[in-house]
Amino acid sequence: MLRKHLSWLNIYIVITSLLSLLLAVYYGYELIMNQEAMVNSIGINLVGAVVFLITAILILILIFTEIVKKKVVVIYFSLTVIVLFSYDYILPNEWSDSVGNRRVAIAYNEIGVQKFVKNYHYLGISFLRSDSTYNESLNEFLENYSPLLPIKTPSTPTDLELESVRLSRIAKHPPTWFIIMGSWQKIFGGSDFSFKLLIKIITLLYYLSAFIVLKSLYEKANNKQILQILTVFAFLPTFLMQSLVPKTDILLGLISIWILYFLMKNRSSKININDLIVGLVFSAAILTKFTSIIIVIPIIVFYLIKYSYKSVPKLCVAGISTLIIPLILYLIFDYNVLLNILTGKAEQTIKVDERVPSAIGYIIDIVLYGQFRVGIPYVILMLVFIFKRQVISEKNYSIALMFLAFVFSVFFILWGSNIPRHIIGFIPFTLLLLVYIHRNFQDSRKLFLYTNILLLINIVLSIINRYSYINMLKDISNLVY
Repeated sequence: MLRKHLSWLNIYIVITSLLSLLLAVYYGYELIMNQEAMVNSIGINLVGAVVFLITAILILILIFTEIVKKKVVVIYFSLTVIVLFSYDYILPNEWSDSVGNRRVAIAYNEIGVQKFVKNYHYLGISFLRSDSTYNESLNEFLENYSPLLPIKTPSTPTDLELESVRLSRIAKHPPTWFIIMGSWQKIFGGSDFSFKLLIKIITLLYYLSAFIVLKSLYEKANNKQILQILTVFAFLPTFLMQSLVPKTDILLGLISIWILYFLMKNRSSKININDLIVGLVFSAAILTKFTSIIIVIPIIVFYLIKYSYKSVPKLCVAGISTLIIPLILYLIFDYNVLLNILTGKAEQTIKVDERVPSAIGYIIDIVLYGQFRVGIPYVILMLVFIFKRQVISEKNYSIALMFLAFVFSVFFILWGSNIPRHIIGFIPFTLLLLVYIHRNFQDSRKLFLYTNILLLINIVLSIINRYSYINMLKDISNLVY
């Protein structure tokens, strides 16, 4: 009897429920003590909240009951559209976080793609030169790395149009996302709704891609079982938060899903087309967000685990194909991705140095708070079930554990979750472990039902917690304007 009550499922439910309860009490207290600040800074829309909760509950009914048996996938993604827009309606003020990206997109349209990309180095370096602290950091990086790289310091153009694009976003990010935003704006306009629609389409593509990859990883599962796993992703608070603003993180996550797909599809020890595609997709990830460079770690380890010494020629093919797109951009537009990475590193180094918290502050403010924003039930789900014996015996389980270790390393060590959206680009690598858990746990339907219910509670708590975050965004917005 005691053993029954101490099952993995019961332990998981008790831990996650207790933490959710503690957070509810804590943030409920914060809400009561800061009622005036809450109302003034957020103004939560109750209609949006009601629609969101009803739609989320309908999704759970759809995938965990037999009430609906036909067109489940179509209905699911239709309800997901309502979830995304109703969540947006709850917290419209968070939209101010996209000001910098929108300014660059507008300037891109005024300048044109060729001039924009050709002068990208000047724009980034020019921004860093304008501040003495940034300039010192930049000089240090250029001095250390210039012997290794064919860096040509751009001359200062006389074109005054370029002055409007001299922003920190240019210094620390590749141009891909700004080109996408600018092209979208040129066709569909630059209104708030237009950009909201863009990021929601990318979010839906993210979910749809995850669905396709899950189907390939879990061939014996029916659509409802696949959607039970997918909803764990759809209900992560940080995903929903980033579906409000046009930033690069969800796009990077979308690309990471396809890196995972072509890795797992690569079942031959001989060189094949999948090796080439892995390199090309990885290159696209780097040109979307520079932090994706660290995805090279799970790629290399995957090949070593899967093919041992035979992986060397396959890795060489993947590595060479990674260079194809940057080389084309360099030859056509004189865009040096390595120089762009250095300017980004110079800019970020200063910011990280300014934000380093104390040890206690790191544990409380970054790790615990960050897990809450990502989703406590999700984090604990991954940790509790990695030690389940029948799962460990599965083929390729060591690869799933390696992917999980990589994602947690990103989360805890590199950024923590002072900026929780950074995890979005890497969390797709945990899809494989979710598949193993669902396939091997004897009551997976019940397990994933509890997980999604608890994540829904987690979302409600994250909404309550938003007032402090939005106050910060308003301060940033005021400075920008």
